[in-house]
Amino acid sequence: MVVKKSTSYDLENRILELESEISELKNNESKSQIIKADYTHLLDINKNDFYKNILEATPYIYVVKDINSVYIEANKSFCDFLGKKKEEIIGKTDYDFFPKKEAEEYIKGDKEVLAGRIHGKEEWEVLGGEGLKWLKVAKTVIYNEDDKDSPIGVLCSVTDISFQKRTETSLIKSKRKLKELNAMKNSFFSIIGHDLKTPLSNIIGFSKLSIENIENSNLEKVKEFLKIIHSSANKSFLLLSDLLEWSRSHSDKIQINEESINLNSVIANAMDITFKSTIDKKIKFNIICNEELTIKSDKYILSTVIRNLLSNALKFSYIGGEIKIVCLEVIENKVNKGVKIIVEDAGVGISKDSLSTLFKIDKTISTKGTNGEVGTGLGLILCKEFVEKIGGNIKVESELGKGSKFIVTLNK
Repeated sequence: MVVKKSTSYDLENRILELESEISELKNNESKSQIIKADYTHLLDINKNDFYKNILEATPYIYVVKDINSVYIEANKSFCDFLGKKKEEIIGKTDYDFFPKKEAEEYIKGDKEVLAGRIHGKEEWEVLGGEGLKWLKVAKTVIYNEDDKDSPIGVLCSVTDISFQKRTETSLIKSKRKLKELNAMKNSFFSIIGHDLKTPLSNIIGFSKLSIENIENSNLEKVKEFLKIIHSSANKSFLLLSDLLEWSRSHSDKIQINEESINLNSVIANAMDITFKSTIDKKIKFNIICNEELTIKSDKYILSTVIRNLLSNALKFSYIGGEIKIVCLEVIENKVNKGVKIIVEDAGVGISKDSLSTLFKIDKTISTKGTNGEVGTGLGLILCKEFVEKIGGNIKVESELGKGSKFIVTLNK
């Protein structure tokens, strides 16, 4: 309903006219009373219509409840919010439209206002006819016009602050993401500056010594230097490979190509790649996995994850130790929801302090294995990021001196 600009002007003119009539007829008491009554009635009607039109036109929610928290008036915005007609709201309470716990809180607020206790603005997250919204609610007591000490209800004004809340949440997430990216950048340059520089320096230094010793025919020394060069080159290669994989995981270059994958086949391939370490440390494998168990996922990513977890278990297992690999179907209400892949070793384990930072790029620490094996510290971080890319999650259970258990859960 639209409020005409002329309404207020017409009302003022009419009031002036009536006041003039009252002045002229003040000697005639009975007629004066009649005219005054007509004037008051007209004023009340116009006032009610005027304010009702304003409340109907406003985008903000306004509702009126009686002292028992029963709705006695509601504007169009509130009707739209609930997705109800006004006649479906009037005479009802919050229990008819909101979950019990929320309704109890709303009504408790009404009672506090009516009791005269301080009641500031509140923010509520509610599910209405238009979905989940954040609302700011202010409540005011309505008093009897003839008795200002007798409350007759509560006026609730509600402002939709959903956009503001979503913006705040988005800004907080962006700030957190920027901090993470900054930490990643610092760690990335730290790895390049330290971990990559050291082996390259070894290659340069010991290759020079090798040339000098060849000229002196000192082949034993040359052989010793070449071993160091080979080890340093291998470490540089592993580090560069992991850095490239990590940088790809943070770009749009990795495409997820889902296909049906036999888990036994993926595990067998990972064991072939780590065969040398297995032989060197005389590790035994205990594999518990149904030969026909499959999962729909990205084969390259899943293979990378299992290979890294297997390499990690081999690195920290003692000579002659055992590594257990278990694949389980995740069943909920007799429905197959996915699989769990567990890689467990009985090696050195992980301390509680290290567990909390195990998957954080800014806390990367490369630890030597039980046979002096070197690493980059990025393998487990890659595992976490890759698992999350294919919609899964990874967790670790470990105790220092008793080994570690990595559990990957993938959805069907």
